[in-house]
Amino acid sequence: MKTSFNITLCALICLSSALAEPLPPAAPLKFAGTAVVASDWQAELLAQTKKSPPAAGVIERGVVGIKLVTRVQPEFTYNLQAQLKNQIALKKGDTLLIRFAARSLKADKSVGSTKVRLSFQKRSGDARSNSYNGEIGFSAEWVRFDVPFTCATDLAPGEASMSIAFGYPPQEVEIAEVQMLRFAPEVAAGSLPKTRRHTDPVPRGVIDSEVARISSMRQALVVTDPSPANGRTLHVSPKGSPAGNGSAEAPFATIPQALAIVKPGETILVAAGTYKEPRGVTIKTSGRPDAWIHIKAAPGPRPKIVSSGWSGIGMSGGVCYIEVQGLELEWVPNPKVARQIDGVGLAPSYACHHLRFINNVVHGFGTGGICSLDCDYLHIEGNIIYNTSKTSPYGGSAISLCRSFNLDENPGYHHVLRGNVCYDNELLVHVLETSGGNGRTLTDGNGIIIDVFNRSRANPRKPHTQDRGGPLEPYRGRTLIENNLIYDNGGRGIHVFRSSKVDVVNNTCYMNQKSGDINAGELTAIQSSEVVFLNNIAYGRKEKRGNTQDGSTRVIWSHNLFYHSEDVMRHDGIVEADPRFVAASLKASPGGFRLQPGSPALGRSLDLAAPPTDIAGAPRPHDTPADLGCYQLKR
Repeated sequence: MKTSFNITLCALICLSSALAEPLPPAAPLKFAGTAVVASDWQAELLAQTKKSPPAAGVIERGVVGIKLVTRVQPEFTYNLQAQLKNQIALKKGDTLLIRFAARSLKADKSVGSTKVRLSFQKRSGDARSNSYNGEIGFSAEWVRFDVPFTCATDLAPGEASMSIAFGYPPQEVEIAEVQMLRFAPEVAAGSLPKTRRHTDPVPRGVIDSEVARISSMRQALVVTDPSPANGRTLHVSPKGSPAGNGSAEAPFATIPQALAIVKPGETILVAAGTYKEPRGVTIKTSGRPDAWIHIKAAPGPRPKIVSSGWSGIGMSGGVCYIEVQGLELEWVPNPKVARQIDGVGLAPSYACHHLRFINNVVHGFGTGGICSLDCDYLHIEGNIIYNTSKTSPYGGSAISLCRSFNLDENPGYHHVLRGNVCYDNELLVHVLETSGGNGRTLTDGNGIIIDVFNRSRANPRKPHTQDRGGPLEPYRGRTLIENNLIYDNGGRGIHVFRSSKVDVVNNTCYMNQKSGDINAGELTAIQSSEVVFLNNIAYGRKEKRGNTQDGSTRVIWSHNLFYHSEDVMRHDGIVEADPRFVAASLKASPGGFRLQPGSPALGRSLDLAAPPTDIAGAPRPHDTPADLGCYQLKR
């Protein structure tokens, strides 16, 4: 009996020892720090669950430390949090270091990864106090993590918290030996140990499959994207007359005159000159799949529409099969109006579909350049958008696709954003809470944003008490973003937010995120899924992040170049070197972002993934790998 007990006891000791495997040693510190959070951090975390155990997850005692268990993913990824309050006062500029060990106990079954989001900010949630915010992934082995950063504001004891958000798809994480240390400002964050973040591992076979899919869908797009206009041509000219008939000999004086009589298959040809439209131009007539309506510039100098209203050109309520090509849209204030909402250059909304905006120039609009709401099948190509988004509280960007609706279940790309140049678009006013902001921080001013496609309108034409649209459902169409040049914008370069099925290929982003409140990345996927980043160049601002995939699943990063960024997530095929642009600067012409001979971006693209031509129409090679970014160097 005694022998049996000893054997059992030995077995239990061995099992306990195996479970409580020794943690890897922490990196040595050159400087002595002061503890910020309580040494009895485990008790503080366990007490949070005891007070209000969440149905979606729980905080439990683990073998070595604390287990964070997600049972059911909450509606918002970060709803489950473990928080530790600061025990001492902190000053703006203090250097802080979070240290902990962690491992995955049970990974998310769908993607095989385990992750949390680590942050430190005021408990009030004021984003301006956000000193650190980043996602960290774990493996089954214990790993030590060191996260240095700078305190963004003065904080009294208990005013802020270090938060570990774990409300992702069902998973289990164990954390141990949590510390947060304060150092004097003269100890630079860069002098402390730092653990490099990695993207989720993706098998090479999955990447190859995605590349083949993108290539196939792009080829199908070329075949299935006609925009025929085979009817009469209606002429518009500044020299026209209100009594004109739209002929070449007697043109209309305004575009609305032509829109009043245009029919499917007809073209409105706009001559050079300036057209003052104080309330903007509204399109109410639709084309047909076999007979699009074209509104296009006549050969010669670009015609300009000057608006003081909400939109330069607007359409809503199901208008479809329209192409707008070669126009300049400018917003100017109306001196007779005290308070003005200076809106959007091209503004389709509520069930519009099959629209093409090609080779236009848009500037001056306070909310955004080309912004859609509840639309499907948008083709936005070759546009130049600058100096927008600066004066409106609605959170706009150069190109913004907000929500979408499922016109049909057809495969292939529904939205295409290709070959656009977006620069100097920046939000300078705080966004209203009704528009997704908090009234205190700058949130947008992005180059391109794909916005909340996971909460799209099932039927935008159905009246609805809150937002003209009926119930919400995920958007099921795919979006292609390729060959765009995006630089010197206030927000991110390309931002995928709460959206799915987006391919971001061969774009060049340079020195975006100039807004002080924004530090997410030149390329970002936030609370999104099925997003692919391939062959892009991201030249960042030194103090800002290069990329982020916080709260996202099934995100693929492969063969991208990152340079001049504080924090870049490592991934398959990454290049971290100066791309060697010809003459890049914040005031550069687009051609300045071409690559010099000897650039590390030359020939580094994944085969088949790159578009057949670059942003300027130059062919990419078929027999050798193409260059990264939106320009191909002729060799």
